[in-house]
Order: sequence, then C-alpha cells, then structure tokens
Amino acid sequence: MAALRRHFWAEEVLNQEIEAIDHADSACGAWGTTLMERSPEFGVPNKS
Repeated sequence: MAALRRHFWAEEVLNQEIEAIDHADSACGAWGTTLMERSPEFGVPNKS
C-alpha cells in the first residue's frame, strides 16, 4: 500500500512540474512573439 501511495504522490508532483513548465513555456513564447514583432533583425518587419 505504501508503494501505491508513493506512486500517486510522485505522479502528482510530476503533473505539477509539467504544469509549471507549460506555464513558463507559454510566457516565454508570448515574450518571444512580442520581441519578434518589434525587432526587424528577427526577420519580422516592425508593425508600428
């Protein structure tokens, strides 16, 4: 029974880590898109 509890605890921790990585990845993706929109050197014309 203890092994089963450890398994579910480990799975929960892993899910929390994945969620945190997804959140960070989304934030970085949004920042990267903004940077590309504003910087001609990234190959995207400045829209302003």
